[in-house]
Amino acid sequence: MQLSIPNIAVEEDPELTAERFQRIKSHGHALFHAQNWRKDGTPFDVEVSASFLGGEEDRIVVFFRDITERKLAEDRLRESEEKYSSLFDQAVDAIYIHDFEGKIIDVNQATCEQTGYSKNELLQLSVFDIHVTGKETINLSEADTKRVWQQSRVGERRSFEAEHRRKDGAVVPVRLSTGTVRFGNEFIVMAIVEDITERKQAEEEIQRQLAEKENILREVHHRIKNNMAQVEGLLLLQADSTDNPHAQSALQEAISRVRSIRVVYDKLLIGNDYQDLSVKDYVESLVASIVAVFAERRNISIETRLADFALSSQRLIPVGIIINELLTNTFKYAFTGRKDGKVVIQLDKNETHATLSIEDDGVGLDDGGTADTSTGFGLSIVQMLVEQLNGAYSVEINGGTKSVVEFEL
Repeated sequence: MQLSIPNIAVEEDPELTAERFQRIKSHGHALFHAQNWRKDGTPFDVEVSASFLGGEEDRIVVFFRDITERKLAEDRLRESEEKYSSLFDQAVDAIYIHDFEGKIIDVNQATCEQTGYSKNELLQLSVFDIHVTGKETINLSEADTKRVWQQSRVGERRSFEAEHRRKDGAVVPVRLSTGTVRFGNEFIVMAIVEDITERKQAEEEIQRQLAEKENILREVHHRIKNNMAQVEGLLLLQADSTDNPHAQSALQEAISRVRSIRVVYDKLLIGNDYQDLSVKDYVESLVASIVAVFAERRNISIETRLADFALSSQRLIPVGIIINELLTNTFKYAFTGRKDGKVVIQLDKNETHATLSIEDDGVGLDDGGTADTSTGFGLSIVQMLVEQLNGAYSVEINGGTKSVVEFEL
């Protein structure tokens, strides 16, 4: 009991000390924070509860409570709040905090810049004042949006595109990432909103350029198709103008080859893909055009077993010419002396290769040749195109002829 208040209390402003004493005396009691000295000379925070007792010496009874831990916790909380506030306000994207009715509780500076509203103005609004409503918008209705919020679990985030209306009335496309978070004893919604106007404009420009290129490509294909048709027409006129059966046969083969290429461009013009085509669709059309050339062979039945897969036009053209050569050979030589017969055209694929086979029940190769020894012009074309496709060509003879072409996809 050898110490006095000045010995244990950290020195403060005399005016503050006098003000506190006056408050204690006039109100009879006061509660405030101060700092005391420990025995080792280090200061520590205390909560001071002082009561006025009166008497001739104006006695006061004082209780000190060590609040060091509480002050440290308050400092940590304040530091955390300052960090949150700094991150919140310096975020590039707009951040909304609102309740499940859409009432805006807080926003950051980016939200004000994105919408054109001041923070005070936004705090008087609902998010539904920002969301565009009506038939022309991609936004959910107010009822559906509230239902999504109510069904969201804490920690679960949803991302989607929407449209917001600025204060000046301009509508901007945005991408929202929303989630439910716990705030004290309440649950609220936090939405991060990115303005995607520039991205949308870039996408539109890409689509415009693609459409322009598609139009150019379509025009190129159209002109090639027309040129091929003109070549085909000239060959037809030449074939009609000669009585030489060998010349007519040679011209007819040339017409079939041109037609097999023209069919590719017909398909390219009809479809939306100007590079890849359905092999099944193309082969069916090509076979029909070849069969039409050999009208006198109408009793020959054609069966197709075709896998449906896409192939680039660059690879489909040689495949088409190969089919034209093999099927033309079949019509010309496989059924000599017969009025009827059957041809099976099969096309299968695996992950890396496709296998094409054309099989007939005719008389077989008239010279007993094989794929390697046959010297006809048509088969020479087949062998050349198979090599171009990095493939292999073989012929099997067993009561008829089966030509097999395997090539890489």
